[in-house]
Amino acid sequence: MKRRICYSIEKMESDIADMAMTLIRFKSENPPGNEAEIADFLASKLESLGFEVKLVEAERKRPNVIATLKGEQGRSSLIFNGHMDVVPAGPLENWKQPPFEPVVKDGKIYGRGAADMKGALSSIFNAAKAVVELGVSLKGNLVIQFVADEEEGGAKGTEFLAKKGFIKGDYAVVCEPTGLKIGVAEKGFIRTEITVRGKAAHSSTPSEGINAIVKMSKVIKALYDEFPRKIAGKSHPLVGSPTVNVGTIIGGVRVNVVPDKCVIKLDRRLIPGEDPEEAFNEIIEILESVRKRDNQLKYEVKLIGEAEPSEISPQEEIVEVLKRNYEFVFHTNPTIYGLKGTTDARFFINQAQIPTVIFGPGSIKEAHKVNENVSVKELVLATKIYSLTILDFLADGE
Repeated sequence: MKRRICYSIEKMESDIADMAMTLIRFKSENPPGNEAEIADFLASKLESLGFEVKLVEAERKRPNVIATLKGEQGRSSLIFNGHMDVVPAGPLENWKQPPFEPVVKDGKIYGRGAADMKGALSSIFNAAKAVVELGVSLKGNLVIQFVADEEEGGAKGTEFLAKKGFIKGDYAVVCEPTGLKIGVAEKGFIRTEITVRGKAAHSSTPSEGINAIVKMSKVIKALYDEFPRKIAGKSHPLVGSPTVNVGTIIGGVRVNVVPDKCVIKLDRRLIPGEDPEEAFNEIIEILESVRKRDNQLKYEVKLIGEAEPSEISPQEEIVEVLKRNYEFVFHTNPTIYGLKGTTDARFFINQAQIPTVIFGPGSIKEAHKVNENVSVKELVLATKIYSLTILDFLADGE
């Protein structure tokens, strides 16, 4: 059956590419979201395969598609998860072709969301289609989730589904672009906003004021100087060490005014095992060390975003099954690795307690870029591995 389904999928190459291109044409940019039209399209396609489909909204016109193909014996359930939203295309003049009018060139599909992750949505759908059309009898439930809002953190998407109890299964695959490497760990983050207050004055008499930008420069220097000491000895074999980055800075109103306010936003990446609260307290400790050296420093700090790191054991059954099917298709061993970014896998692992891997076509290096693209061949290979994984978990490999 495995060879038969792989052969069948090879003949579906044009269908897989065509569907990916159709999905790219939906302008599901986030912000603002705009997932309603693509969700309706995908729901209809899944219903045509015999799935029971429901649309679940955290917010009006921001639906999540939950589709279930029920097995006959109520055995293990397998979930495939992918997001429908994409980051904004940005200035259109930077693209070689309109971002929502996909083209195929040299075996690659170009368009916004090609890699992240409209191509993977096509692979998920067509893997299910191949299984259904070959008449495979499933003994457990196959669940497909096409979700909203991943690009803005998932509060209206997978996080919402986890909080409301809509994520039910035994194993899951989050199909983000990994270049067909198997992801078993990922970093998390905390994001903080730090405000330094000064005193305005005319630039001709700066001594009468307190320059908030100058004070903030001391804060930034301390963050970069003291952070390495705070994380000394912290490392993870798959994702490396924690990192810190000052991503934005805003200060001043005019060149001839001593600025009385400066604001930075800080991104602190967490490795599995790190506590977000402890990482936040480390930032406060650094700020306090600066204040002790400069009694004019007045600061405020607040948490503006958080994502827990996550990981599963490389020996989990879902990992072993994916490895076996990768080897069947490629005749070589896959790469097991960790992601330095974050995905919706954290909601499955941390909230729903479901062993979950991150595995999908496309390169994360193409995500969010101008002229984003994905290899058609890689979409086909992903479709094969997804379908073989369905067979192993839900149909005893038949």
